[in-house]
Amino acid sequence: MPSKVARMLPLLLLAACAAEQGPEADLGVADTPPATITLRIGDERDFSGVLLTFLAAANDSRCPSDVQCVWAGDASVELGAGPAVGLGPHQQLVLHTNSEPRSVEAMGLRVTLLELRPTPSQGSPIPQQEYEVDLRVVGLNWRGS
Repeated sequence: MPSKVARMLPLLLLAACAAEQGPEADLGVADTPPATITLRIGDERDFSGVLLTFLAAANDSRCPSDVQCVWAGDASVELGAGPAVGLGPHQQLVLHTNSEPRSVEAMGLRVTLLELRPTPSQGSPIPQQEYEVDLRVVGLNWRGS
């Protein structure tokens, strides 16, 4: 009669293999091909089971289009990343227009901020609902052309 350890060994090996892959392996996003997307505040996009959401634009100190500035200024873009279905960990991602980080890795994806619109005008604050962001999203293991 085999010992308890010998009977449990296949289950232990299976559990160890599953634990090494991490949550993004289960979601299948690591091989996501590159995509350029545009999101408005509140918009969501599903990438192989990972939902990216444009939550807010904040701290917009970018140089207004009708002013000559010494410094370009900066704005931050807040994104949410989490499983599209079911419960699981959610992450808040913060990217910047003119400082670091402009790109982050989360849940098997690399997300890069390309542009935040509209450009500010002097004396005209931008309502949140008018912001839109261009992002490049690619799986961390993407090897395609």
